[in-house]
Amino acid sequence: MTEGFTAAQLVKAIRADGGRVYRMREPGRVFVLTEEPRLAAKLLRLGGQSFVPVGMPDGVMDDMGGYLPARDAERRQYDIWIQAIPVEGEQSIWEAAGGDG
Repeated sequence: MTEGFTAAQLVKAIRADGGRVYRMREPGRVFVLTEEPRLAAKLLRLGGQSFVPVGMPDGVMDDMGGYLPARDAERRQYDIWIQAIPVEGEQSIWEAAGGDG
């Protein structure tokens, strides 16, 4: 993923890199769940934001917002809002996430 991509290209690249793209009912809100730290780092560099639940205890999340989704989990999961990532064209990331991307 590089600068100058459309929303559909972003969503397709995220899915190809192992990310799961979800959109909220509320138009505009889109997030990615991934266990791939390289993808998480890339999305954060592009303008994504880690989701941190209210009341999350200190020390549970790593520097990029990764957390263990279960007590016996071996890999961290990253929950990243992506709607703020700049894209080219008229289609929003929310719209692109609703189709085949």
